[in-house]
Amino acid sequence: GSPDVWGIYEPDTGSIQYICADPKTRKAALIDVVWNFDPKNYKFTTESMDQVLDLVKENGLSVQWVLDTHPHADHVMASAHLKERTGAPNAIGALVPD
Repeated sequence: GSPDVWGIYEPDTGSIQYICADPKTRKAALIDVVWNFDPKNYKFTTESMDQVLDLVKENGLSVQWVLDTHPHADHVMASAHLKERTGAPNAIGALVPD
């Protein structure tokens, strides 16, 4: 069958963050989650990460992977932070240049 998929739009970056989960096992992947940055106040927040993790909790999911589809700083920084928060490994596509 098909996975359960949630997309969360992050307006400041124009990014869509995804949660994909197996409906039977409830194992999930977090994809392209954003670490928020407010350039006006030079402040970082975990607002988007918190929103994603709240959705994970609400749906009884178990984070197994934190994935990035491309190496933008807001995603890579969030990925590292989510690895610490969830214990799930992170990865990026093999075709991303060194």
